[in-house]
Amino acid sequence: RTYLLNIIREAAEQGFREIILTDVNYPTAGKLDKIDFSNAMTAGNTAEAGRQVQIEGFLREVRDALPKNVILSLELPAVLTGTNSDAGQELSALAPLVDRIYAETTEVEAPALETAVKAASAACGFVPELTERPAEGTENWLLIQK
Repeated sequence: RTYLLNIIREAAEQGFREIILTDVNYPTAGKLDKIDFSNAMTAGNTAEAGRQVQIEGFLREVRDALPKNVILSLELPAVLTGTNSDAGQELSALAPLVDRIYAETTEVEAPALETAVKAASAACGFVPELTERPAEGTENWLLIQK
């Protein structure tokens, strides 16, 4: 965490206006038996709740490390319209901690995801990551190539 916070601070000091964090989650696939999840165990919490607490704590540390004029964004899986407790991600808890959420989606699915983000936090923006240029009228979007 300290290493990442130092990189994030340095990027902000170098003039980056937005920091986009990706893969801010606990692993959900692979050799999970080789991972020590003990840091996710907090007093009175289940492992899943502890994971969420740890991720929320990390995002608060990042927010505190950044100047107020730097946008903090989080890229989440498009399917995240609620909770992924194994990964420690709950939209209603994460959206209030960031300025924007990016998610890979389609132009058709984007409005539903934006609604879910706004329901979680009215102040949080949503930026769809699309594989094709959207129709006219889509205000904010990111074009990705695969």
